[in-house]
Amino acid sequence: MNTKAPSNLFFNLKPVINLQTAQQLTQAALNTARKLQIDVVICIVDAQGNMVSYARMDNAPVVSYAFAQKKAFTAAALRRSSSEFAELIQPDQRLYGMQHSDERLLGIGGGLPIFCQGQLIGGIGVSGGSISQDVEIAQSALFTCQLSTN
Repeated sequence: MNTKAPSNLFFNLKPVINLQTAQQLTQAALNTARKLQIDVVICIVDAQGNMVSYARMDNAPVVSYAFAQKKAFTAAALRRSSSEFAELIQPDQRLYGMQHSDERLLGIGGGLPIFCQGQLIGGIGVSGGSISQDVEIAQSALFTCQLSTN
C-alpha cells in the first residue's frame, strides 16, 4: 500500500478565496463602515477578477456599485492597490494611459489585493466614503480576517 502524498505534478494546490472567506471579509468591512457611520459598497473578487461577494449599504451612493467592483478588479488584476495604480497612471509615470486599456480598471483608492500564504487570492473594493475612509475599511477587513496585501 502506497501512503505517499500525491505529487503537485497533477494538482495546483494554491490558496483560493471561497465564498465563506469572501463573506467574512464583506462582514468585517460592513462592521467598520458602520463604526465610521459611512454607507458603502463592498465587492470581493477572486484572483481572476470574478465577483465572489458584494454588499451595498442602504444609502450608499449609486456610483459606488461600479466603483467598488472596479477597485476590487484593479487590485486583483494588477496585484497592487488601486491607490498605487492611481499614482502610476499619472502623466510621465510608467503606466500612464493604461487606465484606458480596460474599462474594468479604476485608479481611485479603496481597492486592495488579497494575499494568503504569499499567493494572490483576490481583491477587495470599497466605495462610498472618502478615499482614505474606503482604504481604511478595506484594510480593516483584511486585518480582521488575518489576510494581507502582499
